[in-house]
Amino acid sequence: MSLASLGRAWDALVCTRTRLVAVLGAVLFVLGAAPLLFVESPPLQDLPNHLASATVILHPTQYPEYVFNGFTKTNTALFAWLVSAGPVLGLQLAGKLFTLLTLGAMSWAIPAFVYAYAGRKRAIVATLFAWPMVHNWFVCMGMLDFALGVAVALVLLTLMKEQLEKASIGRGIAMAVLAVGLWFTHVFSAAHRRPALRGRDRPQQVDP
Repeated sequence: MSLASLGRAWDALVCTRTRLVAVLGAVLFVLGAAPLLFVESPPLQDLPNHLASATVILHPTQYPEYVFNGFTKTNTALFAWLVSAGPVLGLQLAGKLFTLLTLGAMSWAIPAFVYAYAGRKRAIVATLFAWPMVHNWFVCMGMLDFALGVAVALVLLTLMKEQLEKASIGRGIAMAVLAVGLWFTHVFSAAHRRPALRGRDRPQQVDP
């Protein structure tokens, strides 16, 4: 197969924004999630503590010295998932699936965000350097709620830009749902995204 035919095949595969973001996200996900294929439980520093906490929540009579204070607070998404899916799937598998969800969300959010704010060419280039941001330090430390919150914040910012360009009721509802989801994962993720947008009040050229 010649380089020209490969180029035509690539153009056909990523002919739209949605397809390009999906392809770039898939590449990032494979790079970020591949290590999980070789372990039964992700070797993340805080994850065993979270699994232990979920065990206590699921068996309150066995641990009367602890009192669970509910899910209506930020930084609770992981515990809500573990308590809901743990009895069915097992806590180890539930923790692994949440880790995969976090990596998948970040893999898709990065190219979508870069495409929205910088254009097609920069989204492709950024993907070459973005894989450490998928399986990042917060993931390695087991801070999965915060890591997922970063992905949610990036998607929310992407939708906010699109809403400014062309408002729609459906997108507004999606933004409201994501805002609630962001609070539920980790509210500080939004605060860490704010400095990245400083200086965006001036018009900037974006690649087509």
